[in-house]
Amino acid sequence: MNEQEPHICGSCLLELPVIDLDDTLSLGKLAGRIKPANTYSYLKFNKLGKAQKILHELKYKDNQELGIFIGKRFFDHLSAQAIHLELDFLIPVPLHSKRLKTRGYNQAEAIAKGIADQSEIVLNTNILLKAKEATSQTNKGRTARLENMQNCFTIAPNINLKGKNVGIVDDVMTTGATIEACCLCLEAAGVNKITILSLAVA
Repeated sequence: MNEQEPHICGSCLLELPVIDLDDTLSLGKLAGRIKPANTYSYLKFNKLGKAQKILHELKYKDNQELGIFIGKRFFDHLSAQAIHLELDFLIPVPLHSKRLKTRGYNQAEAIAKGIADQSEIVLNTNILLKAKEATSQTNKGRTARLENMQNCFTIAPNINLKGKNVGIVDDVMTTGATIEACCLCLEAAGVNKITILSLAVA
């Protein structure tokens, strides 16, 4: 790293496990229960791989600036593929207030901020709320994760989303249970189209 490469060195950037935008891996995890307009993931998550290292730094090492940086790279990658995000809002997957207090920040929000800064799409962190804290998703299968996430999210009072096009931003899609729960909540609120933007997909 140097002053021109403050977050990820140039050689590491070239080695990032970028996936094809027409990859169906992310969409396949949603099992047809929701109907997003588009689903985009930037990196392929592999254990001990570069994507995992980035997410570990972002999630556990208080490296919010890395999240903003990689969010910008994500948007630039979309733009290079002639993908245009025509969205009213970017909405990061929220953390429960207790988790947010403990960690001090929301890693999905950092990624979303990078996308917002680069795209000038409005970032709104006050629309989707984490109503309850689910138990740990670790070692749970897809069905158990879906059940665990039921009723975890809610829309803030006095928010009108009817007809809006929104982008939901998360750090990593594993089984898709968290994203699915968020999207079901947004669909129930009357949004027009949902675009899923996941930094990485496992």
